[in-house]
Amino acid sequence: MGRHATPAPDAARPPRERFVSRVVTWLERIALGAAAGAVTYGVLHWAGLDPTTTIWCAGIAAVVVVAATWLASTVPGHHDTSV
Repeated sequence: MGRHATPAPDAARPPRERFVSRVVTWLERIALGAAAGAVTYGVLHWAGLDPTTTIWCAGIAAVVVVAATWLASTVPGHHDTSV
């Protein structure tokens, strides 16, 4: 996550390609969050927790994972010499 996955800066790419890249990146983050939420839901449901608690915890886990992937993407990569 984060700086190891950061692509090299490429300002010469066309705007459409940059837009598609951002959309795909956000779709990947949301898919990862959904997977984390689904796994959390499955485990907590299997453990016998209250259904409402299980849904809340799964939703929170999904949001935290999406936020963590976004935050990790703000870390400068190895190629960034401005630090």
